[in-house]
Amino acid sequence: MTFIYALPLWFVAAAMAGSVILWAGLHNRSGRRWKLFNAGLFIVSLLVIFFATVLHRTPESRSLILTPFYSFQLAKEQPELYREVVMNVFLFVPFGLSFSALLPAKWRCSLRIILCCLSAFLLSSLVEYLQYRFCLGLTEVDDVIFNTLGALIGAGQLIAAGFFAKHVKKY
Repeated sequence: MTFIYALPLWFVAAAMAGSVILWAGLHNRSGRRWKLFNAGLFIVSLLVIFFATVLHRTPESRSLILTPFYSFQLAKEQPELYREVVMNVFLFVPFGLSFSALLPAKWRCSLRIILCCLSAFLLSSLVEYLQYRFCLGLTEVDDVIFNTLGALIGAGQLIAAGFFAKHVKKY
């Protein structure tokens, strides 16, 4: 996991944007393989989330920060904290990509995006609770905000897919 954390931030941002565009382009696939692929990615994303945030850590101390966007105040003095913000977003992009693609296509796009974001919010809140409960480092409301943003970016592939379907000619 540390090799991902060490990647340049421009590369991480490009990977997020590229994955959204790729999923949007592939979104109109309705085959069983596409559903199985998304189900597999969803399970892998859940495992990675729990490994990186709960299972990988050793008990330390219990810290709680409930001030929204406090990370940005701290990042003024420690610029490396910007990387943590981006990585919190990046961690949940695959969740948003796969979960939104697994929801029934007959549902409205906005409903699927809302459900995806709500699920990410609840999952991230559970992770933060577990971190707090078992003294696994810093518990922050910012993590929940940025994780949910990552899922929103991933679910944005639904909007991009709709755009492609309307504006890009099929050859």
